Amino acid sequence: MAGIKITKDSYKALYIKFAWQICLFLLTLNIAASIFQAIETRDGAQSSEPTKTDIISNFSSTHNVSREEILKLFERLEVFTHIADHSMTYSEGLVLTLSLFYTIGWGHVTPITTSGKVFAVFISCVGIPITFMMLLSGGRILSQHILDVIKISQTQNPTKLNKYSENKIHTSSKRMLTPILLIMFLIFTFSSAAMLQHFEGFSFGDALWYSYITMSTIGLGDYTQEHVIRSGHHGKRAGLMIFMFFWILIGMIFLVAIVISILSNANNMKLKSARQLRASDENKNKLLARQDDLAEDDL
Repeated sequence: MAGIKITKDSYKALYIKFAWQICLFLLTLNIAASIFQAIETRDGAQSSEPTKTDIISNFSSTHNVSREEILKLFERLEVFTHIADHSMTYSEGLVLTLSLFYTIGWGHVTPITTSGKVFAVFISCVGIPITFMMLLSGGRILSQHILDVIKISQTQNPTKLNKYSENKIHTSSKRMLTPILLIMFLIFTFSSAAMLQHFEGFSFGDALWYSYITMSTIGLGDYTQEHVIRSGHHGKRAGLMIFMFFWILIGMIFLVAIVISILSNANNMKLKSARQLRASDENKNKLLARQDDLAEDDL
């Protein structure tokens, strides 16, 4: 197509950059999760804080309540407490690292030991920039693809395109990009809520709330993925972890693409205002110069 031609080569650099950033993110994620597991298990065993087992034993002997009843109570309250056995599973390490890298901060899985907290600060300084670069590349790819689709839909006769019509199509496409991205983000939010309702057993309203709060990185922590980190079936746990990674990634890419679109439109408006102001100044200077010429002719 003349003027507006889309080729796979035009996206090659962006896709390569995005691919190695995802690989770097996943590598850092898994290394950090393994280190969290090792630190919290090793240092937690030496901690002076009472463990969950100690608390259950003391409560059972003091109040004459069976351990089975207390364990059932703990299972119900564990979602809302941070009482742990000073050990961290690999799945919990992954959830914690995702929470740090995506800056969500769910708060239901946290490092307890001093070594774990120090490592969390260090790995966040490494992982957050990697995550932001990955999201920025993904947002640019998504925005460019949608822009190209909009341009094609507006180009009825490509052979008659000229520079003016191309610029006009490009400007109108950019104006349409933000509302289209918003609609797509809402569709994705409702779709992911339906999947979370199936996986986690939430009501649809709660799943929708959890989906938006998580993808927007607000992370209030009122709803968490307890089924993911406590599922006994390894295959199910792995599948839910993969779903959670891509679900949050895609949702945040939509938000980054929306921000890119808004900033781009704002920049275009500034440039347009600057051009109009410059053109107005040029016309004013021409008018003044013409008046000077007429005055000289009268003399």
